[in-house]
Amino acid sequence: MAAVDLTKEDVCPPALRSHPYLSNGLNALKTRFEEMLAAEGFALSALQEATVLFNFEDGSDDYCCECHARLVSVTGRQYVAAVNYLGKSIVPQFGAFQ
Repeated sequence: MAAVDLTKEDVCPPALRSHPYLSNGLNALKTRFEEMLAAEGFALSALQEATVLFNFEDGSDDYCCECHARLVSVTGRQYVAAVNYLGKSIVPQFGAFQ
């Protein structure tokens, strides 16, 4: 399991920095997320948290994972969503991973 907060200046957690391409990929994800926010009329500054959690199942190929997302506005309102590796919506499980 790996979690990143897209509101942080350095989105790559220390435990994941050993992979040569991961930092670039996470920075690209942050840039794309900021573009999507702007297209909807928002800015990253409207959020206090934008956590994406990648949950890899034991025994599965490492490209198959669930993706859980939690956005927390500066007013404290939370928005959560999750998809499986096929893009199908699933129940977000943030409490289970903390």
